[in-house]
Amino acid sequence: MLTYILNLVELNKKARENQIKNLDEKIVWFNAIKEDNFLVVQDFIKNNFDIEIVNEKGETGLLIASQEGHFNIVKFLIEHQANVYVQNEAGNTALMLALQDDHFDIANYLIERMEKIDSKNNQNCSALTLASSKNQSEIAKKLIELGADIDHQDNKNSTALIYFCKENNRFLIDFLIYKEANVNLEDNEGNTGLILACQNGSYEVVKLLLEKGAEVDHKNKAGNTAFIYACVYQAQSCIDYLLMYKADMNTVDNNGNNALIVSTLYNNLKLVRFLVEKGLDVNYQNKEGWNALMIASKLGSWSIVTYLIENGADAKAKNKDENNALTIACINGQEAIAEYLIKIDADFNVEDENSKKAFIYASQNGHKSIVELFLNKDINVNAKDMNNCTAFLSAAKNGHKEILQLLDKMGASIDLRDNEFNTALMLACKKGYKSVVEYLVTREIDINAKNTKEWTALMLACYNGHKEIVIYLIEHGAEINAKDIDGWTSLTISIDKGFEDISEYLMDQGADIHILVNQELSALILACCYHRFRTVKILIEKGVDVNTANMNGCTALMYASQYGYENIVEYLIKHSADLDFSDTNDRTALMYACENGQEDVVKLLMEEGANLDLKDQQGRYALGIAHDMEFTEIEMMIKNFKRKTYDISSDKDIQRQPDWKEIHLYCRNGNIEKLKEIVERQEEEEEEEDISEETQDGWSVLHIAAYFNRLEIATYLLEQGFDVNLKCHGYTPLYFASRNGHLDMVLLLLKNKADISEANDHSITALHVACYYNHYTVVEALLDHGASYDLDTENENELFQMAAKNKNVRMIHLLLKKGMFDINSKNQEGMTLFHILTQRNEYAIARSLIRNDYLDLNEVDHAYNTPLHLASEYGRTQFVQMMLRYDIMMNFKNKKGFTPLHLASQQGQIYTVKLLIENGAFIDATTHEQKTPLHFACETNNKTIARLLLDHGANINAKTFEGWTPLHYAVQHNYTSLVTLLFTYQPNLDKVNKKGKTPLDIAIASKNDHLCHLLHRYYIKWKGYQEKYELLIHEIKMNRTTNALNIIKSNKIGLEYLDRHGWTALHWASYKGDTDIVEALILHEVNINERTRDGLDEQEHLKGKKAKELAKLNNHSEIVTLLENRSKELKKEKIMNTAAPIVNTGISALSIAL
Repeated sequence: MLTYILNLVELNKKARENQIKNLDEKIVWFNAIKEDNFLVVQDFIKNNFDIEIVNEKGETGLLIASQEGHFNIVKFLIEHQANVYVQNEAGNTALMLALQDDHFDIANYLIERMEKIDSKNNQNCSALTLASSKNQSEIAKKLIELGADIDHQDNKNSTALIYFCKENNRFLIDFLIYKEANVNLEDNEGNTGLILACQNGSYEVVKLLLEKGAEVDHKNKAGNTAFIYACVYQAQSCIDYLLMYKADMNTVDNNGNNALIVSTLYNNLKLVRFLVEKGLDVNYQNKEGWNALMIASKLGSWSIVTYLIENGADAKAKNKDENNALTIACINGQEAIAEYLIKIDADFNVEDENSKKAFIYASQNGHKSIVELFLNKDINVNAKDMNNCTAFLSAAKNGHKEILQLLDKMGASIDLRDNEFNTALMLACKKGYKSVVEYLVTREIDINAKNTKEWTALMLACYNGHKEIVIYLIEHGAEINAKDIDGWTSLTISIDKGFEDISEYLMDQGADIHILVNQELSALILACCYHRFRTVKILIEKGVDVNTANMNGCTALMYASQYGYENIVEYLIKHSADLDFSDTNDRTALMYACENGQEDVVKLLMEEGANLDLKDQQGRYALGIAHDMEFTEIEMMIKNFKRKTYDISSDKDIQRQPDWKEIHLYCRNGNIEKLKEIVERQEEEEEEEDISEETQDGWSVLHIAAYFNRLEIATYLLEQGFDVNLKCHGYTPLYFASRNGHLDMVLLLLKNKADISEANDHSITALHVACYYNHYTVVEALLDHGASYDLDTENENELFQMAAKNKNVRMIHLLLKKGMFDINSKNQEGMTLFHILTQRNEYAIARSLIRNDYLDLNEVDHAYNTPLHLASEYGRTQFVQMMLRYDIMMNFKNKKGFTPLHLASQQGQIYTVKLLIENGAFIDATTHEQKTPLHFACETNNKTIARLLLDHGANINAKTFEGWTPLHYAVQHNYTSLVTLLFTYQPNLDKVNKKGKTPLDIAIASKNDHLCHLLHRYYIKWKGYQEKYELLIHEIKMNRTTNALNIIKSNKIGLEYLDRHGWTALHWASYKGDTDIVEALILHEVNINERTRDGLDEQEHLKGKKAKELAKLNNHSEIVTLLENRSKELKKEKIMNTAAPIVNTGISALSIAL
């Protein structure tokens, strides 16, 4: 096929057109037959078309019509001498195809016109075997009478007789035997007619087959004979007749099962009696050592068990698992049978391969009445199996308290252990059997015993989440901090398994929260690793050190960052987690987040002040790690952050240091009297300390007073002449007072002429820091004192961003009213607050601000993106819905020519695409490269969006600047399923790009054979569709109304196809005056306003005319009326559709009229 396509491409244009024409003729022929279009078939034959022509599958028209069930066409073709014996590539004749698809009327018709009926297809099926497999008696009989091979075996080795025996068709079985069919042939499973007849329990058929010499003891591939199947299906009459013909009663299947075992399996006492009376060995055992008694004991077949015992069954016999009937009854809880077997003195101490006794099984499975049977027997109540498990341990493990009590009375030891050194208490705790736990604890079992892994009962209860048992054990003395061999405690186990309520209870009961498992995992680290947020909070509230590192130097923050648990990271940071703590490889939490692609955590850590300038032992910054791991989003985020964002929270803090002098401590603690004493002694030159002396880490006493809100001390210091604008490390006292939200201190400093516009080394003012930390009253005070003067638009934008980040709408109102700031001010990228809110998905704040009519919804950033562009790109559907309610620039293009619909289509935002389309987005808008939204959907292989766009009228043949259609892109990327979807919208395969390449050319160049085959098949089909479209117009032009109406009613073609003049079928019908066709086209809602593209030969006045105008020109008044009425209907629909939304907005009907 590929070679053929390559050759086809190389043909010159003229040759190619001739070939396509021939192909078109074939396609129309075969399509007409497949779609049961009798009139077209009739026309072809009238024009002497070769009816024996075949398609690529070797099918003639007769074969297709037979398979599709089109009787009239089959009849017509045969009447015109169609070859009934021709076979397709699969070897099927028309008769075979009709039989395969249940078209039995056609099959009968064909048989009557055939002389040879023994053809075989590639699967060796004949017409007779096909008819037999469909249980078609009459057809099969006709075929046999015509000489069909009665014993032919198909690909399943089935003959007609075998098929009819399966269906229990007595009439045909009689007929086949009469015709001397071979009764001993077998199918692929080895089944003969006799076996199948026994499966159906058909005595008459069995009798008939045996009389004709059927082999009575033939075995199929499973080793079953007719006799065994007769026993399985409980067909007594068949059994009797088989025995009359000396059937072997002792035959066994491949598993060694004989008729007695099979009858027992099906719980048929009557048949069991019959077989035993006929002499079958009652103690016969199959390959696994099972006999009838064992099976009956397992199934609880009381009557069969008693019958077998009474007739000599050996109750002591054992199967390959060393289990006898009693043990099996105990395993399966068959109490009555167990009791019966014990009473007849069966060896109840017999041991199976695991040394488990019937007694242990009964205890394990909770069969109390069976256990009681052993009370007066000479048994070892503490007997063990190979795992050292006793009856007592088995009962505890499975929660059988009553049996434990019973065993206890019988003298069972409660302290014995299994191979893993588990006690009965441990086993009960593991499964959560509280009543058993309570019983064992009251029996004073060792509550703190350990198994081979040094796990206690409490640990097992924690591991399996049994809180009630955990509480009970602790209340009764369980050691809460016991460790296993790896250092795990009950607390760390419960954290690891995620049972946070248990973890909380253990901590409340004094569990050690500071323990390290193997020097690596602390309770806090475990909680962070497994995202146990509630446990993290409790641990921190209980006083765990948030910065404890393991042997590798890793802290809880590093683990939470690595796994991307943003809420835990945030909580740890709020509780003093060291952002820049480094492990033994000098790696920080930020580096771990970058390495693992945790974008949200990276953003959080940077916003909280993580140091971006630290290096690990390999000399890599966090940025370098993100780059190496190819997390480009994180890489860009870090770059942008470093470039444009200052980190207020990384400001220096004033914290007490060991080298602080008394004067600094007095200021910190608010001890005004002591401070005054120092000042007075200083004045008397008796004091060595200088009030103006800074701490060794560079802070003045006024900074300390402002930071810790020591109002009285600050007042005193200012009275002593301290400089209110003194800077330490670039910070003023006003900055610290504003940062910490100390309103009274801020007012005091402002009263003493503090410079409100003073900024630190990062250009951060007091107003910025107060807004950042959400101190509303401080911001209000600063604005009242003129803090808003001389701020540029970028600073204004930053203030609004801070307020929005804090979700403080009240703060935004304050900035607007008192600060007189412009809420639509822009940052360095030209983004307004609304752009940023859209990008961050801060819907609630945006909605509040829009309702207050603050935001300009159509502002553009430096890339000419409106907020709608961003909402569409990021799939912010709430934002899109909200903006669509307002006067929004739906089709505005950014610098690249992208509309919001382009971005939504490119990014795969399905719901956003749907919203935009439904609200009037221009579906075929083009970028500067002439790309439509459909191009982007096809480039990204988004079939859902492509279908949405196409269903709403997107141009499937739109070309980019380089001449690429959507189909070009789908083929280029080998998107096979997308290509298949596009075919349903009938793209033009002849479109070439600027390099002269069609989609087929691109497929050939990519050497994708499958895609080449797909495109070629569609190409031929597409040409066939074009022929169909032309055919409709041709029939109208030739005044063949009936044929044209049939084509329209078929719903198989587009009715608005334009011919070479740019005329549609409606244009031609209106021009020719065919009222019936015009009426049919209107019913199919064709476009009545389409204008002709060209005039006809020497009739240029027909160019640009609507159908109504063409009808008027030729005085077809009835058609003019039809088209005018349709026009009025459309106008009425338009008015109704327009009025509905207007009424909803409250505009009156009078307003509409005006």
